[in-house]
Amino acid sequence: MGNYEPRKIGIFGGSFDPVHTGHLIVAEQARVQFDLARVYFVPAKASPLKKACRANARQRLTMLQLATRGNAHFAVSDLEIKRTSPSYTYETVSTFTVRHPAAVLYLITGQDAFEDLPAWHRYQELARLVRFLVAPRSPDRPVRRPAGDAPVRFDVLASPRVEISSTQIREWCRGSKCVRYLVPDKVFAYLKRKKPYGSGKDTRRDHGH
Repeated sequence: MGNYEPRKIGIFGGSFDPVHTGHLIVAEQARVQFDLARVYFVPAKASPLKKACRANARQRLTMLQLATRGNAHFAVSDLEIKRTSPSYTYETVSTFTVRHPAAVLYLITGQDAFEDLPAWHRYQELARLVRFLVAPRSPDRPVRRPAGDAPVRFDVLASPRVEISSTQIREWCRGSKCVRYLVPDKVFAYLKRKKPYGSGKDTRRDHGH
């Protein structure tokens, strides 16, 4: 087969409640730095380690599709949303290994979640299937290898620190504050139109943008 090299695929899971510009920056930096052929965004239906999402699964999936449209290297998977059980990353990655048997899989995650890896479902088996790409929380806080005896393979992303959170966006939406540029333009338009997080006032004060 000569110098054939398996495709490299990134898997980026999370609640994406909602997806914001910071998520897209991390995904693109992971793609570029590790030469990923594609990054799959996988919104969770119900995370066993987090509180329930505010927007429903279909709304979050739609916002991700809007956010990633136009980037041929990004794709959105409804794998976890279709699942009736909680969203276990191990099961998701196992499905990707079946669907892409020749691919090398990279799991994109944040520093806090990565360092809490022993709390994940079947984390030792998960660690054998993927290499983690970790987005650091702060330049002053080195990424630590998780506790436990799993053979964890990981790299730290050299990504700009973006002080945006989904929690902040939800709060601003409820208070009718403008979240333009915190989210992609198409997501901003969707939030104004559908108001999945509520709104106390008419957001048309944003000068029609």
